[in-house]
Amino acid sequence: MPEEIHRIHIGAYGIILKDDRIPLVKKSRGPYAGLMALPGGKIEWGEQPEDTLKRELVEELGLEPIRFEHVTDRIHYTHYEDKGTPIAFQHVAHLYRVSKTKKVRGPATNHEDVAYVEWIDPKTVDLSTLTPMAQFVVKRIMGDGRSSSARTEEVVE
Repeated sequence: MPEEIHRIHIGAYGIILKDDRIPLVKKSRGPYAGLMALPGGKIEWGEQPEDTLKRELVEELGLEPIRFEHVTDRIHYTHYEDKGTPIAFQHVAHLYRVSKTKKVRGPATNHEDVAYVEWIDPKTVDLSTLTPMAQFVVKRIMGDGRSSSARTEEVVE
């Protein structure tokens, strides 16, 4: 068996609540393939986390974040195989609550590692279908009762 490879992924992710639903993206590859994840992604060279958040939300959701705030940072460790090679994966996430957005286009489908976007009711979602970061948000950020008073406002022009 090949030697284990260590990978680190540092990203920025948005928490959006609109009409009592949160958008999640279905992952099509990587350690979370088949699971629903928070919209967002890897910080590119030279980017600040806030720049990544803006770029990724437009790419994945077609929404430009207008008002947002940093909520917390989380780290998750997992193991998976990629073409027979064992991978030790460290995922560092900067989480932002997005309180105002502007629609710039429709959501992505089959974009890079996103199969599709779905707006989920956090009160009834099956937690086993979510990535660890999405589970954290649904259980803790949304509250024990899976509700939140912080709603996302959409700019209409």
